[in-house]
Amino acid sequence: MDRKYSDATMEQDLKAIGKEQKLNDDEAKLMAAYLILGKIQHKPLEGKTYTQILEDAKKYREDQIDRN
Repeated sequence: MDRKYSDATMEQDLKAIGKEQKLNDDEAKLMAAYLILGKIQHKPLEGKTYTQILEDAKKYREDQIDRN
């Protein structure tokens, strides 16, 4: 989770995180959705750790819940 995100290594990083079982299923789904959203919305993900990305995803989810 301390690895820094890079488009070039994302697939290998996510496989390694999965093997290390650092995330529960909900966190894994949330991070995957946020990574996709980040690409679509051109969010600055490069250079952030996967821990930071997961925290951003949790904040984004909370913001969305608060809006509804």
